[in-house]
Amino acid sequence: MKFLLIFIVGILSTHILPTQSAGKVLELSDRFLPLRKEGMWLMKFYAPWCGHCKKLEPIWKHVAQSLIEAPIRIGRVDCTRFSKVATEFSIKGFPTIMFLKGDDVYTYDGDRTREDIVAFARRMMGPPVQHIHSENDMNEAKLNSLFFVYVGSLETPLYQDFHLNARHFQKDEFMYSVSPQVMSNHVKLEKDPAIYVYKDKTFYLFDGETTSERHERALEDTESEDKNSPTAPSPTEPTSVLNTSLYGWVTAERFPLFVKVTRGKFSNIMATNKFVVIAVLEENKLLEISPEMQDFKNMVRKVIENNREKYHKDFQFGWTGSPDLANSVAMESLSLPNLLVINSSTYQHHLPEDIPTYLTPEAIEIFLDSVLAGEAPSYGGSSWMVRLYRAYYEAKSALTDMWKGNPVLTAVLLGLPMGFLSLIFYSICCADIMDAEEEEEEEEGAPTPLPPRIQVVDYDVGIVGEVMAILAHLLSNGVNLMNKDGVELYFTLCDTLGDTLKTLGHNQIAAVFLDTTISHQETRLTCHHTSSATELCVVTTLGVKDPLVDSLAEYTRGKTLEGFRCSTCPGNFEQDCFRQICFDKLSPMLQFRLNRGGYDFEKDQRMKLLNHCVFPDELDMEPYTLGYIDKQQSNRSETQQEATNMRYQLVGILAASGETYDPSFHYYSYLKTGDQWLKFDNGNVSEVDMADPGQQARWTDAYLLFYCRTDLISVLDTADVPRETSTESEDLLPFDSAAHQILNLLFKDKAEYGKAKDIFDRLSLSAIQQWE
Repeated sequence: MKFLLIFIVGILSTHILPTQSAGKVLELSDRFLPLRKEGMWLMKFYAPWCGHCKKLEPIWKHVAQSLIEAPIRIGRVDCTRFSKVATEFSIKGFPTIMFLKGDDVYTYDGDRTREDIVAFARRMMGPPVQHIHSENDMNEAKLNSLFFVYVGSLETPLYQDFHLNARHFQKDEFMYSVSPQVMSNHVKLEKDPAIYVYKDKTFYLFDGETTSERHERALEDTESEDKNSPTAPSPTEPTSVLNTSLYGWVTAERFPLFVKVTRGKFSNIMATNKFVVIAVLEENKLLEISPEMQDFKNMVRKVIENNREKYHKDFQFGWTGSPDLANSVAMESLSLPNLLVINSSTYQHHLPEDIPTYLTPEAIEIFLDSVLAGEAPSYGGSSWMVRLYRAYYEAKSALTDMWKGNPVLTAVLLGLPMGFLSLIFYSICCADIMDAEEEEEEEEGAPTPLPPRIQVVDYDVGIVGEVMAILAHLLSNGVNLMNKDGVELYFTLCDTLGDTLKTLGHNQIAAVFLDTTISHQETRLTCHHTSSATELCVVTTLGVKDPLVDSLAEYTRGKTLEGFRCSTCPGNFEQDCFRQICFDKLSPMLQFRLNRGGYDFEKDQRMKLLNHCVFPDELDMEPYTLGYIDKQQSNRSETQQEATNMRYQLVGILAASGETYDPSFHYYSYLKTGDQWLKFDNGNVSEVDMADPGQQARWTDAYLLFYCRTDLISVLDTADVPRETSTESEDLLPFDSAAHQILNLLFKDKAEYGKAKDIFDRLSLSAIQQWE
C-alpha cells in the first residue's frame, strides 16, 4: 500500500506536470445524474469539436470565479462521451447552459458573457421576488442597470400579479419588493401599492389598470347590461401570467432607453410589440467603434433623450455592433453607420431615404414621424416568399464569409457532399465493391489485442501492477497527462482508480481510497419534513481556514436557504430549508483538498490564495460524522459508529511553491514512512524535520492532505495488504523496470523520456528503502 502512495505523490511532485492551479469548474460524467436534484447546479453541456464551446470556455471559468462564494456548483459535461446525460436533458445544440434547482430546470437563452451568465445564476439562486430590507439593500439592487420593484403590502391582488410575472421573467429580470418607508427615500410615492421599473437611473411608475380592477369593471359592465339575469357570467380569474395586465407592461419596459441589441436579446426586444429602431455600427475585436460611428451613435442617443415622452410608447431604441444582425433583417449589406427600423408585429423594416452619413437630428425625427404615421416605405415582411429569400441570403452570406476566412475548408465542405454522392452512385453500379467493404468492416470491428508489454497480467507485481494498469488505462482513454496539473491529475486518477482495481479483482485496495461518502441533510423549517442523500466523495474540498479543524467545521456547519419546496406537503409551497453536509462513511485513507484557487480580475490571470492553514498530525473525524450529529440532535448516548476508530494521522502532503503564473512555480511533496518524513522536491529525496522553521512554508503552500486511519499505519508501512487474487509469473517486473515502462508509454520524445527517467531513477525503490 505504501508503494501506491509513494508512486502517486512522486508523480505529482515532478516537473513533468504543468503548473496551473485547478479551477472551480467540475468536470462531470453520467454519475452526476443521481445527484442533479441535490442543491443548485449551473451546468454547461458541450462538445469538444464545437467552436462556440471553445469560445465559451474562458468565460465559463470566469463565471466560476465570480460565483466562488455562492452556494452553487459550476460544472460541465462532455455530451459526446456521456450521451445519457444529453438524452436526460434533451440537449439539441452546443453549448447549452442550464440552471438546475431541485426538480426545476431552466435553460439560459441570453448572451454568452460573464456578466449576463452570472446575473442569470444569481437570479435563479433566490426566490422570484427578493425583498429589500434596508437602504443598503436598495443601493445594492441599483447596481443592476434595470429591475422591477413592488411597493406596499404583500397581501394585495397587485402583488399576486407581480409575483406571477416574477416567476415568468425570473430568468431575465430582477424582481424586488420593498416597504414604502425605504422606497420614499428614492421616489415620491404616488400610490400604495405600486410597481416601478428602475432603468436609466430613474424610477418609472406602472400606471396601468390592475387585473383585479379590470375584472371589477367587467363585472360592473355585465351587471349594468343585465341586472335581472341570475345567470349572468362572472369574469374569469387569470390562470396564467399572459392574462395579467402587468405582463404587457413588463414586456415593454424590460429594456433601457438605448439598449445594445445582440442576437441573444433580439427575440425579447421584438416581443415588446414596438417599432425597434437600431443604430447599425461595427465594433472591432476589442469591442470598440470608430470616432465617426461614435458621433452617429451619440446623435441618435440625443434624439431619443430629447424626445422620450414622444417616442417611448411606440419605439424601442437600441444599437448593435454587429452589422450581420441588421444585414440579415434587411437582406442586404447596409452601409455603415446606418439606421434601421423594424416593425415587430409585421416584421417589415424601414430605411431612411437620405444617405445615413448625412443624417441630422431633425432628419431622424422626420423619418421616425413618417414611420409612425405609416408614410415611410416598407420592405420585407413575413410572407413565404420573403422567408425563402432571407434563407437564401443568409446561406449566401455564410458561404461568402467562410470562403473569405478559409477557402480551403470551404472547398472541402462543398466537395464532400459531391464526393459522397459520387461514391453512392459508384457503389450502386459496382456491387462487388460493397462486399469488399463489408469484409473490411468486419476485420476492423474485431478487438485489437494489447501489445505484449502492456498486458495487465504482466504487471501484476504487488501494488505497482495496479498503478501500471491504471496509467495504461488512462492513456488508452485519451487522457493526456502532460496537460494536467498535480491536483487535476489526482482527481482523474481517483475517478478511474476504483473501477480499474475492481476489474483487476482488488476490491479491498480500492476501498482504501474510494469508500468515503458524504450525506446531504435537508430540513424544511415550516413543515419540518426531512430528506437526505449520499454521494461518493473521493477528495473533500475545504475552504482555507486556520486551523484545519475550522475548515471542517465550516464544511459541516450547514446554512439556511430560501425558496425551497416540499414535495411531501400539499400545495408544494415555498419555505426556508436548512441544509447540512456531514460524513456518512469514512474510508481508511482520507484526502482533503485546500481550495487555494483564486482569480485576479485586474491582471486577468489565476492566482494562489496564500491563506495560512495549520493542519494537525492527528485528526479526530468523529465530530463531523452523521452519527455524531444525530447523537447531538437527538441526545442519544450510543451510535452505530462509536465502535469505529475515527482518528487519522497525517501521512502525505502535496504543496506548490510560487504563484501559478510564475515560471518558478512547481510542486513538492512530503511523505511519512515510519516516524520519518521524506521530502520530494524537483526529483530529489531528502530527510526533513517537520519542526524545522524552513519547512513551515507548507502552511501556505499545501494543496492536498493525506490522512490514514491510525490503526492502519502499520499496514501502510509494511505494504502488506490482503489480496483477493494473486498472479505468479517468471516475467514479473521489479519496481524500477515497471516505472520505466510507464515512461515508455507516456513519453515518445527521447529528450523528455531521458529527463523523466532521471527523475524516476531518484524515486526508485532503493532510494526509498535507504531511509527505512
